[in-house]
Amino acid sequence: MNFNNKIMVKQHCDLIIDSCKPIGLLALLRSRSAVVYFCLFALSLLSGCATSPAKQSHSVSNTDASQLANQPVKKSLNKNCSEALALSQQLIEAGDISAAEKQLQLTLERNCFSAYEQSQIWRLQAYVYSVQRKFPQAISTYQQVVDSAELDIVSRSQALYTLAQIRFINNDYSGVVESIERGRNLGIVIDNEPESLLARSYHRLDRSDQAIRIMERVIDGSESSGREVKEAWLSLLWSLYYNEQAYHNAVLVGRKLMSQFPKQQYLQQMALICDAGEAADLCQSNSRFMP
Repeated sequence: MNFNNKIMVKQHCDLIIDSCKPIGLLALLRSRSAVVYFCLFALSLLSGCATSPAKQSHSVSNTDASQLANQPVKKSLNKNCSEALALSQQLIEAGDISAAEKQLQLTLERNCFSAYEQSQIWRLQAYVYSVQRKFPQAISTYQQVVDSAELDIVSRSQALYTLAQIRFINNDYSGVVESIERGRNLGIVIDNEPESLLARSYHRLDRSDQAIRIMERVIDGSESSGREVKEAWLSLLWSLYYNEQAYHNAVLVGRKLMSQFPKQQYLQQMALICDAGEAADLCQSNSRFMP
């Protein structure tokens, strides 16, 4: 994995963990009257924190390999630009983020002038801004990366996902929707992780019907193609069904969740859903899913 990809993976992990800190979840609890619903929705967030950093990096599906093959040949950096960028990378690796920010700005002004060279600077600038929690600058710079025709589709897809994450943890749910739909219009691949983030954003905007359609499509598509169905996806769809009082569907998804990820907390929450939904016919044998 090259240096830029390591930065992107680490950033995805840092942002997700930051968004799942207990303080934020406790604040959410105080703002909601439906405790059961909170538990389900919190689980959908927390399960995302449990994945390894490598799994949190955004990747393009095999079906889009042809798009990668058609990307233009990667351009090269001039010597001065390359050396200046290498210095910035060294500062980042050493943890001197403030110095890296200054160095990158100098590099942009003095050493890197072509559109391709500038796009490489933007990638690093976006990272150092987000690490320092300078989110307005990070958002605008990531948007430049997403819009850059000089970069390959993988880099732009990664930048789009990170941009959406930053907006999500800053409660800018409309911004998440805008970013992902804008990326889609630019021809950028929208894989399952940004789709699930889009669904969470629609839910926060009280547009649960759209969130449900997205998660049904993500889960059904993964199952039909033999790809992994993540615990976080099932948990999110479970909470969405419950919130919409679609108790029959909630029980069906809950049973699937417990069969694949058997946890005592899911059994307890299923009991509450069954009581609320009066779905006794579907709830009689929940215990058989538990180890």
